[in-house]
Amino acid sequence: MKPMEGTSIKSSVVTVASSTQKREKTIVVLGVERGGTSMVAGMIRALGVDLGERAGRNHEDPKFLTDDKDKLLQQIEANNAEKSVWGFKVPKASLMLDFYDKHLINPYYILVFRNVEATVDSWCSRGGNDPMQSALHAMNYYNTALEFLKGKKRPLIFASYERACDNPMAFAKDLANFIGIDADERLLNKAASIVTGEGGGYLDLPEYYFHLDALDCDAWPRLPLSFKLADDSQKHYKVSEKKVGDRVILCPEGEFFPKEFYIGFDLSPKGDDLLIEQGLRVYMDFTGEFFPGHAFRPPLKKGKNLLKLSNNGNVRRIALGPLRPGYIFGYDNVECFKVEGEDSKSYFQVIQPKISSSLPLMKRVANKLKKMIRK
Repeated sequence: MKPMEGTSIKSSVVTVASSTQKREKTIVVLGVERGGTSMVAGMIRALGVDLGERAGRNHEDPKFLTDDKDKLLQQIEANNAEKSVWGFKVPKASLMLDFYDKHLINPYYILVFRNVEATVDSWCSRGGNDPMQSALHAMNYYNTALEFLKGKKRPLIFASYERACDNPMAFAKDLANFIGIDADERLLNKAASIVTGEGGGYLDLPEYYFHLDALDCDAWPRLPLSFKLADDSQKHYKVSEKKVGDRVILCPEGEFFPKEFYIGFDLSPKGDDLLIEQGLRVYMDFTGEFFPGHAFRPPLKKGKNLLKLSNNGNVRRIALGPLRPGYIFGYDNVECFKVEGEDSKSYFQVIQPKISSSLPLMKRVANKLKKMIRK
């Protein structure tokens, strides 16, 4: 038998600088888009760190999704005044560490690394058509963060996305130890459950879990599910130019929708942008409000659309609305249906999102990537 040349012990975390004893701290998750930062941030939220009440399924506080440093500073100062331990995940912070480091109290940095080829593949599968530019974009984020951090004595770990996926419980323990959380088995299991395993990505927090599949169908399911429409929903049915707030809102007969059910509607779009860009958001209300962090963009087609929705049983309302202003479309025959046994497997096929070959859309994505790299 040939001797093993590789190392036998592999860790998902490399500690560059250890934690401090200070009570106040700010946890900052760094990395690149499509590079595993959302999974790590979700695990940190599961361990109890406040990343913002509207962080949503990608675990980003929308208040930090801006380049306006005055607004960022205002939010940082507000969080510093109100919270002893808090954090945020915004990959672009990797390019702005000189700003953040001046204003954060006792920052703890977690730099998430993912196989660059996998990151590039993820970008390309979502419309990026230049692998070289995507790779340069990723390396720019990593290099900029490393150049800044090498001169700082801040608590810092490097985290491997792939190895975290291989052993999420060990990674959850490493995160808790670094942050200084005395996590019991329940918290560790909750954090580990965010990881789907085998590099498959991450799930939302259990209390906000939902998933949506677009199904191929020629007819509706057989069992109707009673629901109500919010008072102002009818005016948003017609074909007209849409604003982001133009939502058709569905309310359950009881307090919550079932854990599994179907939503069906006929869609009448004008122009191709709505379909190309999957320009319809399906919002879930878990907390009394709708916001993009708790929304899904299903593949769309003209005519009948059937969506199968799975959730944790805490969905209070559902809204259908445009991704951005200016789309022109209308709904008809909005219905809900019960899931009966193996209905979805027997009668319906899941529609996989397809990347459009539309040249204008590809150019928009590529130009956006190039601008991000230049910054």
